[in-house]
Parts: sequence; C-alpha cells; structure tokens
Amino acid sequence: SQAVLIYKDVVGEKIAAISEAVDLRGGKLFVKVHSPTWKEELMFTRHLIAEKINKELGVEVVKQVFLL
Repeated sequence: SQAVLIYKDVVGEKIAAISEAVDLRGGKLFVKVHSPTWKEELMFTRHLIAEKINKELGVEVVKQVFLL
C-alpha cells in the first residue's frame, strides 16, 4: 500500500533505521521494530506516525499503528 511505501520517508532516517512498515490492513499499519527498547520508545509516537502518513497521503488511511 502507499502508506507502507512512504513510511521511511515520513518517519525520517533515525526511525526508519530501526523499524519498517510491513502491512496495512483495515486502517491498521503494522510496523516491525528491531528492538524492544525502540518498540517501547515508539509506543509514545504511534499517533504522530499515523498523522504524518495521513497528512502526506491527503486522506485518513491509517487509523492505528501496531508495533510488532
């Protein structure tokens, strides 16, 4: 999906280096995080990731971000 494709550009180099969007299903973006420490850190910014992707796409496609 478009949200998965633009993930790295939207989140920036630092977050893209430790995570990757793997799927978008039913408004849920699934993001694989490479370490438990980073997963915990990203828990607090999940809503911002969704907002940035939706803003970039001009439509609300991501309703929730799930960290794997």
